[in-house]
Amino acid sequence: MSAQKMRIEMPTPEEDAAITAAAMLDLDNPPLSDLELTQFRRMVGRPKTPTHKISVVPYVNLIGLDGNEIHS
Repeated sequence: MSAQKMRIEMPTPEEDAAITAAAMLDLDNPPLSDLELTQFRRMVGRPKTPTHKISVVPYVNLIGLDGNEIHS
């Protein structure tokens, strides 16, 4: 990422109205209300995992050229 700050261009009022109108037509995913938006919390850092990681060590059964199992 470059040292320059990211610049976000906000839509004009006309563009915003067109975006909102298009979003209102989507019945499966309507825009969130102001009340719904207040329920979000800003998260910082990595999310916590619900469970601990389980270490998995693969077991490899080695067979030598003579057909016998090789023990390490």
